[in-house]
Amino acid sequence: MKKIIATVSILTLLVLGVSCSKDVERAYWPTDEWQRATPESVGFSSEKLLAAISSRNFDAIGLHSLLVIKNGSVILEAYRYPYGPETLHNVNSVTKSFISTLYGIALDHKKVKNVSSRVLDYFPEYKAAETDGRKLAMTVEDVLTMRTGQNWNEETTSNMDNSFEQMLASDNWLDFILGTPMMMEPGLAFDYNTGASHIISAIIQKTTGGTETFAREYLFDPLGIRKYAWKNDPQGIPAGGYGLSLRARDLAKLGFLYLNGGMWDGKRIVSEKWTEQATAIQADASASFNPGWNYGYQWWLDPEGMGYSAHGYGGQYLYVFPETDLIIVTNSNLDYRKLRDFYTMIARDIPQSMISTEPLPENEPAVQALREVCAALSLPPEEKQYTLPSRINDSGLAAEFEMNDSGIRSVRFARSPEGTLHLELVYCGEGLPEVTVPLEAGCDNRYRMNTVFFPETHYQFDDKPSLVACRVIDSDESHVAVEILPIGVVAGPFVVNTRFDGRDATLTYTDRATRRGNTVSGTIR
Repeated sequence: MKKIIATVSILTLLVLGVSCSKDVERAYWPTDEWQRATPESVGFSSEKLLAAISSRNFDAIGLHSLLVIKNGSVILEAYRYPYGPETLHNVNSVTKSFISTLYGIALDHKKVKNVSSRVLDYFPEYKAAETDGRKLAMTVEDVLTMRTGQNWNEETTSNMDNSFEQMLASDNWLDFILGTPMMMEPGLAFDYNTGASHIISAIIQKTTGGTETFAREYLFDPLGIRKYAWKNDPQGIPAGGYGLSLRARDLAKLGFLYLNGGMWDGKRIVSEKWTEQATAIQADASASFNPGWNYGYQWWLDPEGMGYSAHGYGGQYLYVFPETDLIIVTNSNLDYRKLRDFYTMIARDIPQSMISTEPLPENEPAVQALREVCAALSLPPEEKQYTLPSRINDSGLAAEFEMNDSGIRSVRFARSPEGTLHLELVYCGEGLPEVTVPLEAGCDNRYRMNTVFFPETHYQFDDKPSLVACRVIDSDESHVAVEILPIGVVAGPFVVNTRFDGRDATLTYTDRATRRGNTVSGTIR
């Protein structure tokens, strides 16, 4: 899905004459865990880092996690409640950079042909029926660089002609992608295309016996990426353009692999040639993206040539600055009205906090202050006890509602023995099966974690359960409002506010991120 990129200059990054990081001899590898260092020990100012993050409201921006790694050591790590270091977060289109890497690995192992090979040669079942010579000529490199020449429209997710959304709604993604008509000769112009990335996954799936199996053996296991989730298409092919969920610490490992030219702890993971080609300018993305931005093999290259990056919708970023051996990772549900704030912090203020290529004198007060700010972000809010309406008792209270956009047809409330609010949301839409979602919500202003299955129409992640945080955020004798926060995805938080008036009930469902919602009437039963 196409992302918005702010035009904050990265030229302000201080390139201080250090050698390229792949030439650096590493004393350790973060296969099991990243080592830590004080900012001053690697030439960063703790005071400047503190100013960079203290001047921003993580909650207002929508930032979930922030990781800064210099010379292979974590110098800043922050998570906003209820996120933490073990949280799996959907990285959306950052998945594309992983799928590109897997193609490079498959090429090294002679599972696939070089990037000049034609896409439809891998899919003879499609090639036999194709009559457009332009599509027959499309190469893997055209796909990797998003110069397919197809009539693919991925401008906005609200656009009814959005090809990405149509692909998701189709019964067979590859059918839809390869069936998309051509608009021009391939290889001529960049046009953002998530379907193109899925073609790469389909090729790997077909030639290796399985994209995920291949990834686990040749990339994830060697790098110590043991905890992840990956969405599949209806045919079981892992989504090539989005859908991978990772810990922030593991996302950073892909950047570290590229910083080291494809080597990991003495073992060649992917050829150095591939890491260079993938992060070199292969396509000019200015015309359909932002001025000065270029594209490699599923990697973005910034206008000043200071580094390369992987971008995912909602604020999922992996920035790699080879000349300064620097990695920055973010996970977010980004409020795009705060986009400039976000980019100023990530692309200017944090890199500018590096003020020397040599270690600086330690600044323990500033280091401690930085640690305290990061730790405070992960703390739960102060306890505040909400009293539930007296009519919500142990036996429960239920209300049914008219058909509405939220999909919630009924709600049942009950007090749990643990002092939490138990609620059951029943989702039902036209032509869709009824789905009951049981949730526990904290009444003390703190989230309770729930592992549940939501309807496919909502934020259900493939066939795997969703992690959802819930808490009561307001209540009195006439109503109760519950905040529902899907964890690790770009969604919500949502508020379900139910009001009671005799036998009548009113449900207001609000998306707090977009400030959109609807109100529907119902009856208590």
